[in-house]
Amino acid sequence: MIKYLQSKTFKIALSATISVLISSYIGFQFGVTSGIISILSIQDTKKKQL
Repeated sequence: MIKYLQSKTFKIALSATISVLISSYIGFQFGVTSGIISILSIQDTKKKQL
């Protein structure tokens, strides 16, 4: 379980950093928004049903 969380944390941090750097390089006005979108796309989206 700990290895899964470490892997997920690394993926989230790496994707957010890369997306912010790319959007800043391109010249987007709101580069941080792309980082937030990348974080939201990696997070779990499934909910357990009761």
